[in-house]
Amino acid sequence: MKAFTIIIIVSTLLHVSLSSFAQQKISNQSKLPAQLAKKAFYGIRLFTENDYLSFFSPNTDDNYTGGVKVEFLTNNFRFLRLGKLFKTNKWDIVSQTIGYGVTVFTPNDIANDKIVRNDRPYASYEFLNIGSYFIDTISNKNIVGYELLIGSIGSQRGRNLQTTIHKNHFLGTQRPVPMGWDYQVANGGSLAII
Repeated sequence: MKAFTIIIIVSTLLHVSLSSFAQQKISNQSKLPAQLAKKAFYGIRLFTENDYLSFFSPNTDDNYTGGVKVEFLTNNFRFLRLGKLFKTNKWDIVSQTIGYGVTVFTPNDIANDKIVRNDRPYASYEFLNIGSYFIDTISNKNIVGYELLIGSIGSQRGRNLQTTIHKNHFLGTQRPVPMGWDYQVANGGSLAII
């Protein structure tokens, strides 16, 4: 029976790397790559980036950045197997992800409806991502991975999200509704691949 796992990670200032987690487990279990190849798993991860949620440095950036990403995680997408591109059976899948996210950047003075020349610009990035981590099955040590983000700088999603949060005082915010989104970088949308 295939395992189904739901993983929800709320990350503010702390980010736990899957590759370092896998590296630690591999050193303890020499048969792990074979197990990973045969036993399918599925999960969902949620990342959020906003120091407003941090107990260690609450809101010190005045809501300068904020972001959210939701990912589907598995090891069962066989069409992404790196081993078929390089040496057969040398690399095996640790994990693969497909996700969606939005990141928002704003100036300190969000109540101003004009361009504030001595402040940070408004900017947003809305994206789809795909990524994989692979392990070298010969050494059981080397892990390689990639993450590709394809999206739009200047989309309206960041504007709508921040405006809704501030207008409705979600998360207890008392900051004004942002007024300068018409001047965001690449307003209206421009392709960005990272």
